[in-house]
Amino acid sequence: MNRNTNVYYPPTDYRPQARFDRLYYRLSTQTTIHFQPVYFELEGLEKLPSIKRYCSDHWAIQAYFDI
Repeated sequence: MNRNTNVYYPPTDYRPQARFDRLYYRLSTQTTIHFQPVYFELEGLEKLPSIKRYCSDHWAIQAYFDI
């Protein structure tokens, strides 16, 4: 389950099994503003070629909306 090799867990009895990232969305209370979620994707899944490492130990959620 560990895709990111940047993460190091010291030898203990506990190791996380999964991680759930969330994106919260709420409709606007103004009737003149309309946007609709279209899709989302994870960013940062590729290693940086120059250093052969990930830029972070977390992925980023990039969301796309129709306005």
